[in-house]
Amino acid sequence: MRDQELRNLCRKLRPILGFRADALWHAYATAETPASKLEAESLIQILAIQYLSATVQEDPILLPPPSKEAAFGEFVLGMVHYGRKALYPLYLRRQNFIKHIGIFSITGGGKTNVAQLLLLGLLAQGIPFLVIDWKRSYRALRTLSDPKVKSIHIYSVGRKTASPLNWNPLRAPPGVHP
Repeated sequence: MRDQELRNLCRKLRPILGFRADALWHAYATAETPASKLEAESLIQILAIQYLSATVQEDPILLPPPSKEAAFGEFVLGMVHYGRKALYPLYLRRQNFIKHIGIFSITGGGKTNVAQLLLLGLLAQGIPFLVIDWKRSYRALRTLSDPKVKSIHIYSVGRKTASPLNWNPLRAPPGVHP
């Protein structure tokens, strides 16, 4: 049973250590003396704590990260993290936008930040977009120093301002069946 646990740790370390994780497992599995086996086991456990979790008792969920090639694209989303290590940037490609894209998380999980990063990428490449912003979260984009950001038109939904957006999605336009 102990062998299987250590082998699983080496598998989890592989996205971070690469072939060195295989070498760790090989050193443990082929150790000739109990002392060398214990030394290899200790090294595997130390690296697992260093790269995968903060404490021995912590049991993080470690999903395999995408390859660096699969994570490459044109529109930055953030960083791929595995365990406690940042690996490389994560992007969306232009062809992803013709498919379905969903941003899901709990309140405060960063959905608006991810969407704003995408919008800045679209803006930088001159791709038009429309955001219906009920909570007025996207006004913060206008405070950035990028001159392209100043070209964004912001309309206030349901408010009496200089540029209101008088639209009710629950009422169909005249002559159109709901």
